Formats: sequence, C-alpha cells, structure tokens
Amino acid sequence: WKLVDSVFDPLHARFNFTLEGCADDEGLNSHGDLPHCSPSDSILDRDLTGERVFINPPWELAEQIAQHFENCRRTSPTSTMAVFVLPKWAKFIQVTKHWKLYQEFPARTQLFTRQSPENPAQQEVVAPAPWPVQLWLVDADCAFNDSPEPTACLLYTSPSPRDLSTSRMPS
Repeated sequence: WKLVDSVFDPLHARFNFTLEGCADDEGLNSHGDLPHCSPSDSILDRDLTGERVFINPPWELAEQIAQHFENCRRTSPTSTMAVFVLPKWAKFIQVTKHWKLYQEFPARTQLFTRQSPENPAQQEVVAPAPWPVQLWLVDADCAFNDSPEPTACLLYTSPSPRDLSTSRMPS
C-alpha cells in the first residue's frame, strides 16, 4: 500500500528522502521518482548506510526491516535516517522504544491507496485502518534498539493529525 501524497509530500520536503524502502517491483506504489527497493531488490539486501529512507513496510516484515536498518545505521549514525510507517500495535513497542514518534494518526484515518486491480497504473483508496498509524523518525538523536538506557524521544513538531486527516484525497 502507498501512503497518500498529502502525508508523504510534507515528509519528503522536510527529510529529503533518497530511497523508498518498500515498493512493488514496478514502483507503481512508490512516490515520484525516488529510487526504491522491492521484492526483487530487497531492502534487506541493501546497504542503507548514508541513506535517508522512507519505509512503509509490509507489517509482517517490519521488525526484520527495522533490525536491518539499525545495523546499517551503526556504520554512520549521523548520515543515516529513516521514517517508518507502522500500526500502533503492541508487537512494535520494542522495535520503536528508542525512536521518535513523529506523528500519530487516529484509527480510521484515510492514509493509504493501492494499485487498482483493473488498471495497475492507477491508485485506488483503500478502507481506513481500524487502528492508529504512527510515523517514527529514526535519526542520529535516537539510541540503538539494543541500548539498555531509555531515551526521551518526544513527539516532533509537525502538522496535527486533524490537519492531515481532513485533507481531501485527489479524485
């Protein structure tokens, strides 16, 4: 699934992503002309050192992708960063414990599109997720996930979920 442009575009403007971490092989669910990883060019096989990565992972692979990202970030923590899109599920508490919660969207916020089965080049709106969805920033200020000490990562200043959740989807 693709994060709607009305949420992605301000993130990209702020963080200047160099790579989209999880897209389909054709890049039809990627944003703009960013280079992207896909099932045939897996993020898990790529050195992410020095990259600024937008990662909306398949949620069943999120923990594995997060660990791979953290391993790459160790090489160059000041130049390697990511924004992860994750559901607010208990299983991700350990993964995100040292990351910065950038933004949280309430349950049932319209956040995603997918390829149309009739025309894969077109995106169609999908039903809103029944749970909250969170955007996590992982940058040089974040401790590594195996660090024993807790960090105080506060919610970043960003547009309110209400501002973004009320924005209209393109027709």
